[in-house]
Amino acid sequence: MKESYGLVRDDLLRSSALNPVAESRSCHTPSRPDPCGPAESGRGSVLGTSLSWVLLLLCSSPSVAAPTEREERRKFGAMPEPVLGESITDIDGSEAGEVEVDLTALVGRTGGTNLWQGSIEIESRVTDHLGLELEIAYSGAFTSNLPERSTDLRLLASWSLLHDFDRGLHAQAEIAWRFVGEIEDGANLGEPRLPFSAGFRVGLDRGWWTLRLGLGAAAGRGGSAHLIPVWASTTAFLNFGRGRWASLGLDGEADWTRTNPFTVAPTLVFNGSVVHIPGKVAIVAPYGFPAGSREPWFGLMLRVIGEFDFGARD
Repeated sequence: MKESYGLVRDDLLRSSALNPVAESRSCHTPSRPDPCGPAESGRGSVLGTSLSWVLLLLCSSPSVAAPTEREERRKFGAMPEPVLGESITDIDGSEAGEVEVDLTALVGRTGGTNLWQGSIEIESRVTDHLGLELEIAYSGAFTSNLPERSTDLRLLASWSLLHDFDRGLHAQAEIAWRFVGEIEDGANLGEPRLPFSAGFRVGLDRGWWTLRLGLGAAAGRGGSAHLIPVWASTTAFLNFGRGRWASLGLDGEADWTRTNPFTVAPTLVFNGSVVHIPGKVAIVAPYGFPAGSREPWFGLMLRVIGEFDFGARD
């Protein structure tokens, strides 16, 4: 066995010693100097080694690694969200563990009648796709069209369908059930009038501006004021500064289960994450258009949003 190994080693050494001679002879001609001389071959070796090191550094450097979804989202922060046409959990959220708590206060007036409402919403992204929300609202008004006091409880769920961070495109499906509360005929504040609703929402994120669209249907006791019981939502935001510290938007809501389906709501959102505060503050001025026997409605809303992430992976 040792003799065989020695013969193989001698053959390898002999062939490696002969190859440079063969290459050198093939490069020589009687009329011109040797282009494969020691200087050229040394320069080529140094160049090849340098290129190898550069490629190795580029492939191993974390700065050129493909950004994760979380890093893509942090370039501008999460998409600003309307108060009326809000999605169930962040539409661009893609990782479990995100929790949001919303506190909302509303005062409004219609036809000489004052009304108010307070609500708390707790949202959680249970898995990377599934989001759940519980909403509790308490309202009062001095009018025969609305109960004097009303408590609403809603359970909502969402399922992420698409996250394309390169194009800034997101989509999800949603369902909602109001299992406690009266059927009211007041202004459209983004919640379908009937107890059961389902639909789809799409978000387009272009950094300095964003667009949200929603479409769905509602059903349940109370009946629809129009032939087709559908709802629709459109919101556009202009975003300012690094991290989108402020966003100014216009929210449009339509709910054809109501006699007066249309509401517009200028919205201003301040993002606290740019100063390391995990939350936002939103100010909204909704206006409900008159229709049939319904008079115009206007109000003022204030929402304080707390955002927490219990599933950070970096």
